[in-house]
Amino acid sequence: MSIRQLATDKTLRDLELARVKEILRQHASCSLGEEAIDLLVPSYDVEAVTSAMAEVQEAIDYLGEQRRFSLGAVRDLAPLLERAKRSGVLDGEDFASILRTIEGTVHVQQTLVAAEVGERLRALA
Repeated sequence: MSIRQLATDKTLRDLELARVKEILRQHASCSLGEEAIDLLVPSYDVEAVTSAMAEVQEAIDYLGEQRRFSLGAVRDLAPLLERAKRSGVLDGEDFASILRTIEGTVHVQQTLVAAEVGERLRALA
């Protein structure tokens, strides 16, 4: 039996994966985080899991030093962009939201690059 066969729907229910995702969603700071959590699935790739765990450890270390980290004005622009595709129209507030998101994203990047974070977080930045 392969490891892939071990993660049946019953196994995932027994491990309460849905409940774990629900708890994680409560800590998401934006809809993009919630969507990422919804897409989480168990991985069978030992290297990918090891790398992800190292990334999480870097984030824990950074947060332990900084106490908090904010995505600030970063917002999910997908609904706005979808509307723009359909209608071809954005108003001033839409553009202001896009600008705030770009500025927020740049701030997050600059914060991580300037901080003494590990190579994985630096690569994400």
